[in-house]
Amino acid sequence: LIVVQALLSTTGVAQSFIPGEWDDRFYLSPGCDGQIRASAQRPDGRIFLGGEFSACDGVVVNNLAIYNPVTQVYSAVIDQGVAGVSGEVNALVFDGTALFVAGYFDQVGALSVNNIARLDSGGWSRLGSSAANGVTRTDTLTAGVLDLALSGTRLYVGGFFETAGAEPANNIAYWEGGQWFSVGTGAENGVGAAEPGFVGNVWALLPLGDQLVVGGTFERAGTVVANRIALWDGTNWASFGTDPDNGFSFGSVRALATLGLDLVVGGSFRRNIDGIDAENLLRWDGSDWQTLGPETGIDGTVITMVVDDGDLYIGGRFEEVDGIEVNNLARWDGLGWHPVGALNGSGVSGSSNTVGGFARVESLELV
Repeated sequence: LIVVQALLSTTGVAQSFIPGEWDDRFYLSPGCDGQIRASAQRPDGRIFLGGEFSACDGVVVNNLAIYNPVTQVYSAVIDQGVAGVSGEVNALVFDGTALFVAGYFDQVGALSVNNIARLDSGGWSRLGSSAANGVTRTDTLTAGVLDLALSGTRLYVGGFFETAGAEPANNIAYWEGGQWFSVGTGAENGVGAAEPGFVGNVWALLPLGDQLVVGGTFERAGTVVANRIALWDGTNWASFGTDPDNGFSFGSVRALATLGLDLVVGGSFRRNIDGIDAENLLRWDGSDWQTLGPETGIDGTVITMVVDDGDLYIGGRFEEVDGIEVNNLARWDGLGWHPVGALNGSGVSGSSNTVGGFARVESLELV
């Protein structure tokens, strides 16, 4: 089953997909009163939802909710009488029964933290000491986490920050064995701007064995010129393509997935492929960039992707894929693009009270 979180306000939906029809498996009525940005399923079947919302189905949860698909009931994570977390949640990852929660916040329950925390049977805990935990910045800008990825015993953390614990960490770091580590050494660790004045954050992380693909808005990875996408092999950084014509010269990479032997990259960008400006979704075959489909790609931003049984599902903020109306959600079967749902009711759409005046899909999760 594919869980889709669409960012609608009081008309929000989080539905399971059965081929050919939509199913309101989450019974969201009236649902959550804000944006759902992340989801993760606990081994016992309960589903955790994170984002920017205060209540789900009338239960005060504060940006982190638990849904029980058996009882069809929402509940909050409460610590010393305080529910949820103090700010937006962008990423959720389970390591066994322990949940890592990350985003832009300074408190979980009654515990002060810096943008990331761990939740287990003993309650909330910091990643690092009370004086040097989580991720921070030294300037006046707000630090935060945009994505998490678990690779073996390492928890990779990507976002917008300068330090992880007491370690220098430019927008990416990892937590292992109770300690923070930089990704790379010295002042040129992590990813960032090629020149002062440019902000280079990390939007997406994808482990590939012992390697890690990193996407975002950056221009360099370590000392390597890497435009919006880079590869960390555990020791060194590398770019996708030949310098300086690697990656994407503008925009951002927001989503990563593997499809067969190819890496699929989504976001908001453009690259010339054989004389065609391909937009917002491309695949890397190991040596070159290729399109998915015959046309120029997506007419808006790709935010999330998941592969199920050989099919690629993409979600985000777009209306058409290769000229086909899809409404923010589409499926690639290896031969062509298809809407998800009937032609007159495909994808997800908004209403007059939709958050920001439009609908979008921010999270796809296999459960």
